[in-house]
Amino acid sequence: MFISDFLDICDPVLTFDKFMEGIDLTKYLDKLPARETGRVRYNPVNMLKTVLFG
Repeated sequence: MFISDFLDICDPVLTFDKFMEGIDLTKYLDKLPARETGRVRYNPVNMLKTVLFG
């Protein structure tokens, strides 16, 4: 079973995610500094999508 089976195609979260997938955000987020210590860095594309949708 997939979660997408229960969601409507017009759901705003799905619509926003599909729209953002069409934009290559990695070319805008390539200048992030390297992180060598501490926890694993978050995925910058997913974090940007979360902030923009919120």
